[in-house]
Amino acid sequence: MCGLVAYHQSQPTIDAAMLERMTDTMTHRGPDERGFFRSGPIGLGHRRLSIIDLRDGRQPMASADQSTHLVFNGEIYNHMEWRKTLQAAGRPFKTDHSDTETLLQLYEQYGPDCVHKLNGMFAFVIWDEKRKRLFAARDRLGIKPLYYVQRPGILILASEIKALLACPQVSHQIDPVALYEYLALRYVPAPRTLFEGIQKLPAGHSLFFDNGQLRVERYWDVPWGQHPETLSENAWADKYLSLLEDSVRIRLLSDVPLGAFLSGGLDSTTLVALMKRLTGSTLHTYSIGFGNKPGDAQSWDERPYSRLAARTLGTTHKEFVVDASVCDHMRKLVWHMDEPIADPAALPTYVLSRETRREVTVAISGEGSDETLGGYGKYAFPHYQQLLSPALRWINPRYFLGLVDALPIHALKKQRLEKFLKALALPPGAEQALVLLAALHPDRVDELLTGDALKTSGRRQTLDVFDAYLKDSHTLDPLSRLLHVEIKTYLAEQLLMKVDKMSMAASLEVRVPFLDYRLVELAAQIPSSLKVRGRSTKVILKNATRGLVPEAIRTRPKQGFSVPVESWYRGPLRKSVESLVDFARGDGGVFLDAQGVERAVQRQLVDNVYQGQELWSLLILKEWFYEFAS
Repeated sequence: MCGLVAYHQSQPTIDAAMLERMTDTMTHRGPDERGFFRSGPIGLGHRRLSIIDLRDGRQPMASADQSTHLVFNGEIYNHMEWRKTLQAAGRPFKTDHSDTETLLQLYEQYGPDCVHKLNGMFAFVIWDEKRKRLFAARDRLGIKPLYYVQRPGILILASEIKALLACPQVSHQIDPVALYEYLALRYVPAPRTLFEGIQKLPAGHSLFFDNGQLRVERYWDVPWGQHPETLSENAWADKYLSLLEDSVRIRLLSDVPLGAFLSGGLDSTTLVALMKRLTGSTLHTYSIGFGNKPGDAQSWDERPYSRLAARTLGTTHKEFVVDASVCDHMRKLVWHMDEPIADPAALPTYVLSRETRREVTVAISGEGSDETLGGYGKYAFPHYQQLLSPALRWINPRYFLGLVDALPIHALKKQRLEKFLKALALPPGAEQALVLLAALHPDRVDELLTGDALKTSGRRQTLDVFDAYLKDSHTLDPLSRLLHVEIKTYLAEQLLMKVDKMSMAASLEVRVPFLDYRLVELAAQIPSSLKVRGRSTKVILKNATRGLVPEAIRTRPKQGFSVPVESWYRGPLRKSVESLVDFARGDGGVFLDAQGVERAVQRQLVDNVYQGQELWSLLILKEWFYEFAS
């Protein structure tokens, strides 16, 4: 992986020192090399983590006639196939097997349509001197980030926001709408960021800047049901597994050591099993768990399953243990996030990446299966909504909310049940999707924020984001519509950005075979009944992996990568949680309602009512504020 900067200005001279400062804020993304290009209105900077063609893949890379220059972050897995095609067409190559050069040659041959030829994870910027055009693109699913800011006379793009902030013309001002989205969702969906004026290029989009005009265009979308096939359940399973195996195969290409994350869940175990089948060699696998010190929780620990998977598949396995002391890294990791991502799993993800990086430079990981195949319990909502629809004509589900507290279940499960009942009480649409998919109910977000205008505008514009994606998928069945929203929002801007930022903090490249665009397109054609059936989720993958992974893993309930923050709040993090009240009364009072924050703290620490989502969001927001916005 790498870090890139592209700077375009109306004045003819680029400040070389500033370009270097911006680029070097991302040394962690590319500790091996750095490079620069300046000519007239354009400046390009690059930090390189060498993975493929260690000797000749230096960037910025120029075309043979020096008219086109490229900076690129990512990997193109089908680059050798395209290299052969381009060579057969008479295009000369100067490197042996650099995917960067193949990308450059594809642009030379096909122009902006080159994005349709690529299978990989990527964000890149190309300066086309002949056409005086700056062209950029982000991969179809948003595995790699690309941010940009436009000010009078300048346009800057970068792999990380901190590179943009190193430019004195870029503001650190908070976007109030994005703040609402952050508190509701735990992340900010594209194109906004928490910084006013700094935008994310959405997944599957290209950016053009020529003649002083900037435009953003979508070049790919999930093709739900466009080419339906009539196959048996077993045939669908076989077809999916066959393509998944090919997706794993092309991601094993590397000139540096490669391993895999192995949680012991279905997704990671499937990938390691396929890696074993393809290579026949002993693999290096890595997992993380939570210790049994006071304040930790054994129930969150998946290590028994990762050990079972490693033992069955014969891997060389290492596991790492974290406890609440991992929170000592919070400020550092917030710096790496740029804009806050309020997922506690970011901390153990960083530790796992850091320790894995001691032995390998590339790791295979299982992100994306749940959002494309329906792996979470919330995706059973359409089934229950349809099942209960006759009763809903007569009974409002909100009537049952008062009974939830009396149930003898964990507080987190109570919250999920409340969310289910509130969503069930709403008609299908953006508001129902927001209530179901958000980390915090909009009413609870309103309690935390000052100013009615901020609350109402934030909720309205967040609903607009969800509504736009629901309209994109208005002809689909309810589950497909739900998955479409998740792929465009949660997957791209929380899950994948968490993995990217935390792995890059350790200079580790992470590859995600479940998000090969061919596999996502295939998943979009598979009937929803083969994804979620009643309470059973990810049915198609469970069927496909019969005999491939241990039965205890294939049939185990979905656990997810969770962190025991509730016990941490009562123990090592108690003072940090209590300090949120002072923050809301002081520096954070511009946007946080002190009484609302105090109520959330009291509910957790005094009333013992689970407030895990909102307190973690506030803790991360506080650290972010002092790191970037104060």
